[in-house]
Amino acid sequence: MTTSDDVSSEGGGDLLTVAVVRTWVVLAMELLTAARPVINEANVFPVADSDTGTNLCLTLGDGRDALDALGATAGLDEALRALARGALMGARGNSGIILSEYLRGFALGIAGRAGAGGASAAAVVAGLVEASRCAYDAVGRPREGTILTAATGAARAAAHALEAHSARVAPGAPSPVVGLHHVVDVARAGAQVALERSVKELDVLAAAGVLDAGAYGLVLILDALGLSLDAASASVVSEAAGRITIMDSLAVADAVTHPADAQVAHAHAGVAQADHTASDGEFEVMFVVGHVGADRQEIDTIASTLRERLIQVGDSVVVVGGADESAAAESAETNGTWQVHVHTDHPLAALRVADGWSQRQIVVRSLPNQVAARAHGAQPPHGVVACIASPGLVTDLARSGAVVVLRGTAPIGRDDLRRGALETTAARVTLVPADASTVRQALELAGSVLPGHGLLPGMDVVESVSDLHVVAAMSAWATSQGPGAGEPDTGGAAVPVPVPVPVPAPSLRLAGMRTAVLAVRAVTVDGSDPAALRAGLAEILADVRDGPAAVLTMLVGDLVPVQVTDDLAVAAARRCPGIEIVVLSSGRRSASLVMGVDEQ
Repeated sequence: MTTSDDVSSEGGGDLLTVAVVRTWVVLAMELLTAARPVINEANVFPVADSDTGTNLCLTLGDGRDALDALGATAGLDEALRALARGALMGARGNSGIILSEYLRGFALGIAGRAGAGGASAAAVVAGLVEASRCAYDAVGRPREGTILTAATGAARAAAHALEAHSARVAPGAPSPVVGLHHVVDVARAGAQVALERSVKELDVLAAAGVLDAGAYGLVLILDALGLSLDAASASVVSEAAGRITIMDSLAVADAVTHPADAQVAHAHAGVAQADHTASDGEFEVMFVVGHVGADRQEIDTIASTLRERLIQVGDSVVVVGGADESAAAESAETNGTWQVHVHTDHPLAALRVADGWSQRQIVVRSLPNQVAARAHGAQPPHGVVACIASPGLVTDLARSGAVVVLRGTAPIGRDDLRRGALETTAARVTLVPADASTVRQALELAGSVLPGHGLLPGMDVVESVSDLHVVAAMSAWATSQGPGAGEPDTGGAAVPVPVPVPVPAPSLRLAGMRTAVLAVRAVTVDGSDPAALRAGLAEILADVRDGPAAVLTMLVGDLVPVQVTDDLAVAAARRCPGIEIVVLSSGRRSASLVMGVDEQ
């Protein structure tokens, strides 16, 4: 990389332009993709789920797509906003969500500071400082030794270089412009120092003997920024070309270190360790919050409100996003969008903190299952996405091994399915929808995947059309895991889903899921209408041949009285002696009651 500390003029290509930003993102994607296995392997904080490298690639990839969609006449501010907005909408996992906010802060810091030719070193320093601040503020309980410390190190080092340059100018003398190459190189070195120090600042890293995965990802992104300023850069990974050498490992004994000057080390000396006492929860919950309002002040407080509420129910809290600045300029109302991430033992409580605002892309997964699936960094061969409309089913379906996509304010769409599939981190994914519309979306998405292209896995679809069909499919999937499967500790919950033990029989498992769905006859009735209840029960029990071999499952809305299900159970037992009856809560404030029957 360039390491010259020469002071340059405003010209000579030493400006951040739209062309440089486009090159930066391409080179950053190349670096992150090459380093993805190394970053994933070192991912031990906040959870050792081996997906930090993947999440950084996915997040920046969506930012790149948004940037590519801009017209050729877009200005720098517009380009940086598009990059940040795309990353926000595509943010994945703890590290990806933080990166999206880092890019948003970078855009905010530079906004309005660029000249006709582009942004100078001073403007880029402002961007780095704001990027660090935004990323740090987005996290509920910040920890040092992470990507946040690397961001702070880069910002402080760059700001120090700018200040030191200004101090060297004699009073009354014309002030030359500090070189952007120099500022970016110093920022990168500051992030590198923080990376190397991470193992001493975070006990989890010390115990594992590795440097922080997210911090290394940010170092590579800053490497790419420096290289993008050099028009001669043809390859960023080729060692022969004298560019960046990807680390073989982030293990402390293997990590490649780079000497840093005393000024950079001094810039980091005052970083304090944040208090952190809570432990991570059983579930990872991620969702997108939206709100449209005329009160800009209200929009600006939503992130902090969500963050404060989520801290009460979980850990690893990150809330990023805010007002859509481009839309705000064209409308009396302001659109706001936020990505939310939390680890919690109480996923429904986490979702309730956003009551009153729209929610979409609601994804819940079991962290113990995810950690087990990614043991030793290996990609799981197969995953499953369970789509449901009933919040009451979330925890048990997640415990069964599924990534759960819950319907939010609007029906589950293609973006929800794509996110769920990616969150499995599996090589191939089975999508299990819960209604006809989602089945169509799933089939379209599965048909669009090109094997071997991109990070989106190959997909199969089980054409289930209700939440009860999803439960049946997941029971078949978990049961097919083979010997050793047992009942999980579900805290008294009723969904009968054994603990998954992976076995290499994906085609048989898929066939079993489809067979289970076809075996379920289901009907939805109004739980407050006695006549509809009697008719619905008679309809689904009409063809039951053997009571002891049949299971009647009732998925009950919160507004259905207990007496109703008790009476239905008595009527079913009278009609089909020996029938097994399972009652599940939908978790929805509704009088809807879904009855389904299948014979074993």
